[in-house]
Amino acid sequence: MTDTKNRSLLKTLQLIFIISILFSFTAAQAQENIASDSVETLIEKLSDRDKKARQNAAKSLRTLGAKAEKAIPALIKAIQNDDPQIRAEISTILGQLSVQLKEPPQTAVLALVTTLGDSVIQVQLSGMKALESLGSAASRATPALVNLLKHSNSEIRMQAVATLGSIGEKAIPSLLKNLGSDNEILCCAAVDALGFMGTKAKAAIPNLMKILKDKRTPVRVSAMSALVQIGVGSELIKTSLLAALSDKNELIRSLAAKGLGQFTKNRKDVFPALVKALNDKDKNVRINATKSLGNFGPAAESALPELGRLLEDDSELARVSAATTMGKIGPKAIPVLVKALKHKSLAVRYFAAMALGDMTPKAEAAIPALIEALEDTDIQARRAVIYALGAIGPKAKIAIPRLLQFHSDKDWGTRKQVAKALGSIQVNTLDVIKILKALTKDKKPLVQEAAQSALNKLTRKTKQ
Repeated sequence: MTDTKNRSLLKTLQLIFIISILFSFTAAQAQENIASDSVETLIEKLSDRDKKARQNAAKSLRTLGAKAEKAIPALIKAIQNDDPQIRAEISTILGQLSVQLKEPPQTAVLALVTTLGDSVIQVQLSGMKALESLGSAASRATPALVNLLKHSNSEIRMQAVATLGSIGEKAIPSLLKNLGSDNEILCCAAVDALGFMGTKAKAAIPNLMKILKDKRTPVRVSAMSALVQIGVGSELIKTSLLAALSDKNELIRSLAAKGLGQFTKNRKDVFPALVKALNDKDKNVRINATKSLGNFGPAAESALPELGRLLEDDSELARVSAATTMGKIGPKAIPVLVKALKHKSLAVRYFAAMALGDMTPKAEAAIPALIEALEDTDIQARRAVIYALGAIGPKAKIAIPRLLQFHSDKDWGTRKQVAKALGSIQVNTLDVIKILKALTKDKKPLVQEAAQSALNKLTRKTKQ
């Protein structure tokens, strides 16, 4: 009887093996059929009434791989299809296939250029996105793209900016010719494209500095934004940004404050200018100046009095930025942040706790205040305080008894944060182990994971 069953099982396994071989062969044959299916046929299927058939055809065309080059001539021909949806789809596929080749064919680039003059916006956008993916290889599209910078449709203009930015240095000469254009939209878009290139557009810095004196505010704002994006630590840019902090236009001052955050080595002139900007009448200038000071790290210690005053700013975002920046300054900011744990603003209390936690063990002096802050009635603030105690690590072991009291908190996020903190503080006592084991059975999977991870940490510590 047993032999009969064994023989039956063996036959079944053999049958399964044969079927799997046949299935593999069939799948391979099907793939071969797709591959051997002419590109023209697949293109025709893009207009099939059946949505799935259209999707399969598009997928097959996109995944031609090594056969991509052979497919491009047929796709170029099809890009003139009467159906705009197919023209848009073909443009996308043509871009994707061209990227797969070592050197995108210029015939494909020129075909995509034709879509830029299409009467349907979606086709134009698809063509530009395809060209954007080709980067500098699409440089022959530059004249047509520059022409679209003055298009009435903002989406078209924005995509033209992005595509020219992707082309990079080869597009710079054409863009520079339009910086002084009487057409404000064209001028701003050309500047934006240079800014989009980032450091690749450093050759345009002198030209951009000239138009900072343009009478048109939008042009000046675009120029300032571009200079901030280009950055490159240029002394010329730094000088322009410092001067712009006194500009009448608040947006230009705000961009200048943001851009100066790149010049942290220039403490003698940049630092005092940013500290002064903390008192600007515009909140965005104050916010960006605060963030830029954070880039100086501990070297911004002397700005603490001004940052402390900013905790009482009318703008909540300014208050939050001040707390975050003080965290980057380090231990010298602890007294101010400890005081902020009792601030009337929830956002300030939350970010003050987070800032202390981000200092890791260096915030040891804040432990008593953090334990007291566990009394905060707001869930988010308590979570931040628990995070901070956990981030401080073993030095925060005095907080363990208080933390254990939150293991059954109704807020599951608090329970998870408690588990993580217990694992980080690494006090391997019976009470801690008991609580963590209980949390591994919590109804929330994320709490279970955090508790198990904490237990694993404590187990490793015991074995060491």
